[in-house]
Amino acid sequence: MTDKLIEKARQLGMNPNVCNWFQYFAQETWDRIGYVRTRRGLKIWETTVTQNLMFEFHTSKALYFPAINLSWGVEILEAVNEKTNGNDIELFVEINGTILFFAVQAKIINHQGFKRVGIADGNYLQMNHVVGTHNQIDLLCSYASAKGGLPLYLLYNFVNNSFEEDSLCNIDFEIEQYGCSIVGASHIRDNYLINGIWTIPTFLDLHPDFALPWFVIPCCFKNKSKKEIIEMLAVEGISEGDLTDYSIDEIRSDKDWRPLHPFSEIKEDGPIDKQTGKEEITKEAIEFRPKFRVIVSPRISIEKQFKRP
Repeated sequence: MTDKLIEKARQLGMNPNVCNWFQYFAQETWDRIGYVRTRRGLKIWETTVTQNLMFEFHTSKALYFPAINLSWGVEILEAVNEKTNGNDIELFVEINGTILFFAVQAKIINHQGFKRVGIADGNYLQMNHVVGTHNQIDLLCSYASAKGGLPLYLLYNFVNNSFEEDSLCNIDFEIEQYGCSIVGASHIRDNYLINGIWTIPTFLDLHPDFALPWFVIPCCFKNKSKKEIIEMLAVEGISEGDLTDYSIDEIRSDKDWRPLHPFSEIKEDGPIDKQTGKEEITKEAIEFRPKFRVIVSPRISIEKQFKRP
């Protein structure tokens, strides 16, 4: 563990709230990717980090129960439909009494081609991903639009670099808090996918000018208006009126989702193409298929979520 990870762990232990947990996990992700990418033969994928995110959340919730505040404020559901993508997340965040929706796709930083300069930068090569004949980013943006939400990339990062200390919502932070960062997918599409041709953005293209440390989700958004959030994410072409107001009840009682409980059951992967060895691309796969639904709201009581084994 690095000194900064130990510091974030202590901060979470002394004051176990969801804002501190987001900062802890960002630091852990930064350190984890750095550990793997600076050693030969080790690999890490965005699905691994996302799965670790879900596991770490449940571990922390169990560890600090019942010492944590009753408004731990986060609940995680999983899709009933087994044909889902482990990188895709539905995120619902309460802001000023209403629930705002985000369609989220996770991407991990790529360091191939950046090692000769000491991985001081990296890029997001997998943004240029096609599902069938569709750009994945178009599926993400279309899904968000259909549900009256905003499309986001959740970026998992590490670079051997540094920024000056910055501050958001009265939280001072350094570059490691970009271990998990968010950026508007429409900003990426408008600026890096021109006439069907990709220019893959790098970490330094997006940070710190456009991407935000993901702790803004629980620590900042709750006190912002829709307009302010749109401005923070540098989203163009979307207004407050385009965003749907959701309620806690409708997103928690949706029959297509169920509470995520570790070790509940074992499921098989999707159908495998015998010739390529890869998962078959079916008609149902040509779409954004979120596996997880994350709800961030101070009105979610941990007592109703928590189940001891």
